[in-house]
This record gives sequence, C-alpha cells and structure tokens, in this order.
Amino acid sequence: MRNLFTIVSLLIINSICFGQTKPSQSYYLPKTFSKTIYWHRADKLRENLLNKDTSENNKQVVAPNFNGGRISEPITFSDYLRIIKKQSDFFTFLAAKNQAILEYKKYFPYLIDFLTDTSYVGLSDADNSLLFKNNSPFLADTLIIKENLQTVSGRAACILNELTGESFAIVQPSTKMAELKKYQLLWVDWIRKLKK
Repeated sequence: MRNLFTIVSLLIINSICFGQTKPSQSYYLPKTFSKTIYWHRADKLRENLLNKDTSENNKQVVAPNFNGGRISEPITFSDYLRIIKKQSDFFTFLAAKNQAILEYKKYFPYLIDFLTDTSYVGLSDADNSLLFKNNSPFLADTLIIKENLQTVSGRAACILNELTGESFAIVQPSTKMAELKKYQLLWVDWIRKLKK
C-alpha cells in the first residue's frame, strides 16, 4: 500500500512540475467547422499587417530564456505553453502568441483552460511608455491589446480574442475569478455554436 501511495504521489508531482494536464473536452474545437465572420476578419487583418510589416518583428528568431536556462531548438508545443504561462519577456511571449495562432487547433483548449489561471508573470522588454497604468490598453504598433499581458489569464484572453476576432472576454487586472469562469463558459458556448 505504501508503494502504491509513493507511485501515485510521484505521478501527481510529475504532472504538476513537468507536464501540462489535458484540458476539458468541451474546450476543444470540433474536428471540422466553419470560421465565424469575425474570425475571417481577424485572419484578413493579420494578413494585411504581415504584408505591411517592413520590420523584422514577424521574422525574429527567438531563443526563449527561462530562469532555468535556455530552451534548446526546436521549440516544442510544451515549450510554447510554458512561455505563455511563465515568460516575462514581451517579444518571446509574442513569438509564442504567433505560434499559438498558427497552430490554433492544438492551443485552443489550453488557452481556454488558462483563462482561470491568475498567476502573475510580469512583462519586460516592452516599451514602458506604451504600458499604461490601471486598465488602459497596451498599444503595440497598430494593434491595441486590451488584455492584461502580465497574467496568464490575460495572455490567454489576448490570444483567443486576436485569433477569433471575438471580444467578449477581456481580462483586466481587476477581473475576478467568477468572471474568468464565466468567460470559459462563454467560450464553450461559442465552440458549441460553430457551424460544422
């Protein structure tokens, strides 16, 4: 009995420390669906911004740096999830955000799951003149990011909203847990209503 307890304890510790638990089945997009009109508009906006971008921002090579040291290439799905949850460097987060948008089917359920994670990550290497106090938006080039990028829940909302063009889940520093859970339910309802 003691060995069974030890094994179960190690499995729980391992999943907490080294792995991301699998999100609720209701957070997954259907295998086939039609994107909403807002999603198509968001895709078009991203396409236009990429075409107009003359800087190297969208072509950057990122070597994410965690407290425990650099991640070796290639960066995996788990690495990107960890960046969203733990990386304070603004440009590394943007790279993870862009990857989540590119491979949205894989990331979507995790992002909905992250909506109730109020862990503080912080934000560094962003132009501090663009970071406003209180609930004012963060301005990044031609996009306005209304979500709180200093928390995991705010980052998840930012990625979901930018991906889909929706805006019913804006996470601010003052957003309470009850509201975050409501946002999760709204996303589940949104998934359910997608045309198949």
